[in-house]
Amino acid sequence: MSSAKLELRLREYAEWEINAFLWISLITVTLGLLQIVVKLFRLRHHARKIPGPPCSSFYGHCPLLSTQSLTEVLAESHEKYGSVVKLWLGPTKLLVSIKEPALIKEMLSKAEDKLPLTGRAFRLAFGQSSLFASSFDRVKKRRVTLSTELNGRLLERGKVIPARVVDCLMERIHDILGKGNISCKMISQHMAFSLLGATIFGDEFFAWSKATVYEELFMTIAKDACFWASYSVTPFWKRGFWRYQHLCEKLKCLTQDIIQQCQRNCKLISGMDHNFDNETAYKRMEAALGGSSSFDALVSQEPSGYLQAREEPCRNIMGVMFHGYLTTAGLVGNILARLATHQDIQEKIYSEIVMARKGSGEKDQQSVDNMLLLLATIYESARLLPAGPFLQRCSLKHDLTLKNGVTIPAGTVLVVPIQLVQMDNCSWGIDASQFNPYRFLSKKGRQCDQLGNAEEYVDPRQSSFVLNDPNDNAAFLPFGSGSRACVGQKYVTQGIATLFASLLDRYEIRLQPGSEKNPKPTVNNCVFQLLPCPEIDFVERFNIMAQWPGHDDSQQLIRRDRSMVSISDDNMMMRQIQATHAPDGREVDVKPLFNLVEDILNRATFQTDIDETDAQAHLEIEDNAQQAGFLAMIDAISFTIDRISCEIACKALGGSDAHATTLSLFSMLSNYSWDAKLVLALAAFALYYGEFWLLAQIYSSNQLAKSMAILKQLPSIMEHTSGPLKSRFDTLNNLIKAMMGVTRCIVEFKDMPSNYITQDAPEFSSAMAHIPIAVYWTIRSVVACATQITTLTGMGHEFVISTSEAWELSTLAHKLKNIHESLKKLMATCYRHIEEKKSHEAYQMLVKLFDSIHIDNMKVLKALIYAKDDLQPLVDGSTKRRVNIEVLRRKNVLLLISDLDISQEELSILEQIYNESRLHLTRQESHYEVVWIPIVDHFIHWDDPTQKKFETLQSSMPWYTVYHPTLIDRAVIRYVKDVWHFKNKPILVVLDPQGRVVSPNALHMMWIWGSNAFPFTSLREEALWKEETWRLELLVDGIDPLVLDWIKEGKYIFLYGGDDVEWVKKFTTAARSVANTARIPLEMVYVGKSTKREQVRRIMATLAVEKLGHFWQDLTMVWFFWTRLESMLLSKIQLGRADDHHDPMVPQIKKLLSYDRDGGWALLSKGSQVLVNGHGTTVLPTLLEYDIWKEQVPIKGFDDSFIDHHQKIHGVAHPCCRFEFSAHSGRIPASMTCPECHRYMEKFTTFCCCHDDHVPGSLF
Repeated sequence: MSSAKLELRLREYAEWEINAFLWISLITVTLGLLQIVVKLFRLRHHARKIPGPPCSSFYGHCPLLSTQSLTEVLAESHEKYGSVVKLWLGPTKLLVSIKEPALIKEMLSKAEDKLPLTGRAFRLAFGQSSLFASSFDRVKKRRVTLSTELNGRLLERGKVIPARVVDCLMERIHDILGKGNISCKMISQHMAFSLLGATIFGDEFFAWSKATVYEELFMTIAKDACFWASYSVTPFWKRGFWRYQHLCEKLKCLTQDIIQQCQRNCKLISGMDHNFDNETAYKRMEAALGGSSSFDALVSQEPSGYLQAREEPCRNIMGVMFHGYLTTAGLVGNILARLATHQDIQEKIYSEIVMARKGSGEKDQQSVDNMLLLLATIYESARLLPAGPFLQRCSLKHDLTLKNGVTIPAGTVLVVPIQLVQMDNCSWGIDASQFNPYRFLSKKGRQCDQLGNAEEYVDPRQSSFVLNDPNDNAAFLPFGSGSRACVGQKYVTQGIATLFASLLDRYEIRLQPGSEKNPKPTVNNCVFQLLPCPEIDFVERFNIMAQWPGHDDSQQLIRRDRSMVSISDDNMMMRQIQATHAPDGREVDVKPLFNLVEDILNRATFQTDIDETDAQAHLEIEDNAQQAGFLAMIDAISFTIDRISCEIACKALGGSDAHATTLSLFSMLSNYSWDAKLVLALAAFALYYGEFWLLAQIYSSNQLAKSMAILKQLPSIMEHTSGPLKSRFDTLNNLIKAMMGVTRCIVEFKDMPSNYITQDAPEFSSAMAHIPIAVYWTIRSVVACATQITTLTGMGHEFVISTSEAWELSTLAHKLKNIHESLKKLMATCYRHIEEKKSHEAYQMLVKLFDSIHIDNMKVLKALIYAKDDLQPLVDGSTKRRVNIEVLRRKNVLLLISDLDISQEELSILEQIYNESRLHLTRQESHYEVVWIPIVDHFIHWDDPTQKKFETLQSSMPWYTVYHPTLIDRAVIRYVKDVWHFKNKPILVVLDPQGRVVSPNALHMMWIWGSNAFPFTSLREEALWKEETWRLELLVDGIDPLVLDWIKEGKYIFLYGGDDVEWVKKFTTAARSVANTARIPLEMVYVGKSTKREQVRRIMATLAVEKLGHFWQDLTMVWFFWTRLESMLLSKIQLGRADDHHDPMVPQIKKLLSYDRDGGWALLSKGSQVLVNGHGTTVLPTLLEYDIWKEQVPIKGFDDSFIDHHQKIHGVAHPCCRFEFSAHSGRIPASMTCPECHRYMEKFTTFCCCHDDHVPGSLF
C-alpha cells in the first residue's frame, strides 16, 4: 500500500474517531441536559401540588425575597396557605417550609441532613471533624456517641459547677465595670465561656494563666467564623483570611496546652491523693476528649516536652466549645435580660433557691432538680430566642411523602421556621409572644394542663407542681432536633441552671439606672424581634455582703460594694453568730421600746428639724411611757441596756476590733430573740448618743449642762460642725437612718399576724433566714457609730477620721441600705401573702354569707360595700350627697356591676327605664333601688384622668353609687368575677329584701321588658318568656312607635340590616317594586348592624338622600335593638334554654344574630306575624324572581307564595350560621346547636376589631 493511501486511511480514521467522539459527547451532553430537564419538569410537576404563593417571574420568588426577609415571607405564606408552603429560590431550586409540629417531627426523622453553615465555619477554622461529616451515617453515629458521653459523665459535672465560677465571674464583671457599664451580651459571653470551660476542664481552667487570652481569642474567632464561612469559595486570596487562620492555629495550641495541664494534674493527683474531685475531673476529661478507655490513651508526651494530642479528640473539644459558646452565650444573655426585666419571677426563683439550700445538707452546693421555675425560665428563654431562624434539611435521594399526603420531591431544600413555630399561638397559646415560664409548669396529675400564670405558683415547695418536659412538645426546637440536634443540650441546660442558682443566691440582677425600665420584645408579622440588649447590674444580696476583719484598705476600696469575703468566711461568721444565740423564751415588747428609741435618735440627729406633725407621735410615746406594763418592761431590761452601753463605750476607748465587739454584744444578748437583740443594742446606743446631743442642745442655756459639756469638749466640737466636722456628722446621720430602717423592718416582721402567715411559709422563712445577718450588720454599725462619738469626745475637733474609717461608715450605710431594700421586698412579699390569705378568708365568708338566711339585706350589703359606723359609702344620685347604707334596708337592690368603660348607650337606656319606673311611685315596681358598684382591679394605677373619668360617670347616674372604687374589697371583686361571672361587661345582680340573689344578671330582662320585669327574679324571667310569642313587637317594642302603628294597621313590614350599601340599594328597590306590582302596603325599616357604626351611618345617609326607606336616626336605638336581641339569647342561655327545640323563638333569635355577622338579611312580617326570617342570599333572590312565583299569588296568597319560594331558594343556598361570644361574656355555653340544621356547631377562637369608638363590645 502506498504511503499516500495509508495517510488517507489514517486521516479518515482520525476523522471518524473525532466524529465519534463528538457524537458521543453531544449525545452525553444532550442526555445530561434531558435528564436535568426531566428532573426540572418532575420537580415542577410535584411542586404544583404543594401550596404556596404564585411566582412572578422565571427566577421564582427572588424579587419578593429582595424586599422582605425569608422569615417574613414564610410567615405571610404560612398564614395564607397553611402548614406546608413552597418558595422557588431559582428556576431549579425549590424550598419547602413546614410549620406544623407533627409534620416537623416526621420530616426531621425521615429527611437526610445537609451540612449547615456552622459546620462549614468550624471546618474552615479547625479542619475536618466527625462532628460535621457530610456522610449521614457517620455523623449520626459520631454525634450519638458524643451525646452519650456529654449527657452522661459531664451531666454529673454540670450539677456541681465549681464554687469559683461565680467568684471568677464577678471578678471579670468588676474589671469590666472599670471601663464602663456592662450589657447582657458582654457578660453573657463571659458567663458562657466560664461555664463551658469549668464544665469541661474543671478547676484547672481557672488556675490556668492563659485563660483570659484563650477567652479573648475564642470570642474573636467566634465573631468572624460565619463571615468567612459565608463565602461560597474559600477566600484564599484575602489577607484577612490568613490572619484568621493564624488565630485558629493559636487557639488549637492553647487548647492542647490546657489539655496538657489537665493531664499533668490528673497524673500527679492520681499518684498522690485520690480524692473525689480529681477523680471526677479525670473522668470528665476522658469524656470530653472522646476517649474510650483512659485519658492516657488519648494523648502522648513527645521527648521535646510538647503535647501532641490526637487531632480528632482535640477538635471535638474545640467543636463543643466553639458551638456551645455561640449558642450558650445567646441563651444566657436572654435569661439575664428576662430576669432583669421580670423582677417578680426573679424573686420567686430566689425563694426556690433559699428553700433548696434550706433542705440541702451542703451549703455550697445547689440542687437545681427541685427548682422548677428556674428550669422553666431557661426553657422559656430558649423558646423565645432560638439559636437560628431555621432548621435546614435536604431530601437528597428519594421523594419524601408526609402523612398529610404532601409529596416533597428529591433535592428539595426543607426548612423549619423555628421562630414561627415557637411563636405559634396554636402550639403555645394566645400569649406565645410573651415571656411566660409558667407554661412549662403544670399541676401534678394534669401534665396536659399548663399552669399558665404566676398566681397559682405561690409555694415553690409544694410537690403538686411538676415540670413539663419541653421535648415532649414537637414545637420546642431551640436546641434543634433529629440527628443534628445539640449534642450537649442536657448538660448545658443543667450547667446553666446550676450557674444561675449560684448567681441568684448571691446577687440580684437589675437594670442599670437610667436604662430603659422595661424593654420588651416585639412581634412583627409573626416574626419575633430580638429583645433589646439592656445594661444590667449585679447587686449583692445582703446575706453575703460581709466584711471580714483582716483585709487591708486597698482590698476593701472596691467599686460597687464588692463582696469582701469568701463564702467560707461568711459561713464561719454566721456560725459564730449562731453559736451565741440561745433564747430562753423571755419576751420583750420591742415595738413601744423601738418607738421610744426612734424618737430619741430622730431628735438627737445632727441638725434635724422636728416637724410639728410629730407632736401626735410624741404624745403616743408619752402615753406608752405612762403604762404600767411598759414601765415594768423598762425596769426589767434597764440593766441590760446599761451593760451594753458600757460595753460599747469601753470597747471603743480600748480600740477593740469591731467584729470582736459585735460578737461580745451578741454574747451578752444571747438569751433574747433576734429582734430584741437589735432593739436593746439600739436602745443602748440611743442612751449614749442621746446624752451627747442633749448636752449639745441645752448647754448654752443650762449651767449644769454647760459644765458637763466643757468636760466632753462639746463647745469646741459644736464650733466646727459647719466646717470640717459636717461631713463626719452627715455620714453618721446616714448610717443611723439606715440602722433605723433595718430595725423598723425587723420589728414589723415580728408583728406580722401568725394566723395569716406561718413560720414555714416560704415568704416568711426566706425573710427569717436573712434576719440574723441583718441584725449582725446593724449592731456592727451601732459599734462603729459609738466608736466615732467616743473618739470625737475624747480628742475633740482635732480628731481627723482616717480614710479606712470614713470608708467603713459609708460602706456600712450602703450595706444597710441594700439590706433595708431587700427586707422591704421580702416584707412586701409577706404582706402580699397575708393579703391573699385575708382575701381568701373574706371570699369564703362571702360564699358562706350568700348561702345563709338573713332577716334583711344589711349583712350582705355591708360585706359587699365597705361600711363602718362612721362612714357613708354611698352617694345619692338625685342629691349627690353621701348617705349611709341603711337607705337600702329591706329593699330590692339591683347591683349594677361594671368597670369604668361602661358605655353611654347602656347608661342612657338604663336611665330611661329607671326614670320611667320612678314616675309611678304607687306601683310596686318602684320599690327597688339601683346601686352602681365600680369594679377596678387594685393593681391598676389610679391617676387624675382615671379619677375624672370615674367622677363623670358617677355624676351622670340618677341612682345610688359607691363613693369610691377603693371601698370594694379584693375578695368582693374575686367573688363578682368567679361566682357572678363578671368579665368587664356590665351585669345587673338582683338581691331581694333578705339579701338573697334572685337573679345573677337581670340586665337582659331590663333590656327586654324594662320595669315590667320586676322583681327581676329568674322565676319572673321564665314567666315572661312563657307569655311571649315570636312576633314583631318583641323586637321593636320601646324603640320606634311608628313601627308599632304599622303593626296595628296590618301592613307588611320589612326589617332589614347589613353593611353593604349596594345590597341595601338592590334590596329596597326590589322590595318596593314587588310591593307596587303585588299592590300590598309595604313599609321598610333599616336597623343597621351590631358593629361597624361608621358604615351604618353612611348607609343611613344614602337612604336619606335617595329616599329609599325608613331608618332610625338615633344610633342609640340601633344599639338598643341589637342589645335587646343579644339579651334574648343570653337570657335563654342563663335559663338553660339555648338549645330548646320546643321553643320556636330560640332558632329565630339565633338566625338574626347569625345573619348579622355576614352580609345582609331581612325579616318580613304582616302586622305582628313574622312570615320570613332570611339571609340576604335568599331573601333578595326571592324578590328578584317575583315573576316566577307571582302566578301563585292569586291562588295561595302573597304570604304563602313568598314563603314557599323562599324555602326553595333556602334549600339550595344553605347560608352558614355563626356566633361569636366575647371573652367578656358572663356565661359562654359549652356548645351550641345550629338554628338551621340543628346539629352541634364547630367552635373556633376569633380575634376581631371593628374600629368603632365609644361602642360597647358586642357579644356577637
